Amino acid sequence: MKHALESLSALAVDCQTTGANAARHHLLEVGWVPVGGALNKGRRAPAACLVKLPDGAVLPSAVVKLTGIGKGDLHAAATPGQVWHNLVDAAAALPAKPLGSPKIV
Repeated sequence: MKHALESLSALAVDCQTTGANAARHHLLEVGWVPVGGALNKGRRAPAACLVKLPDGAVLPSAVVKLTGIGKGDLHAAATPGQVWHNLVDAAAALPAKPLGSPKIV
């Protein structure tokens, strides 16, 4: 069964990291917003969470300059597990029709 793209609901997700090397750098911020389908009738405000860095992780000055996120901002940052639960909750809140249950891919 085919559906028009504009009728589908999704969760648009954007991530900021401390760098491009997955072995050395870490997730810094995750933002998301529900889009599509019935959600297009009203503009939705995006949500975002800063992510707590692992002990000893460095926040590069270039990232601070680019994002405006400083070390002091991270004191109230969420754990990666908390951020994941926020994303799961946001995905679960998407309208389930016409394709059934929301999926996280």
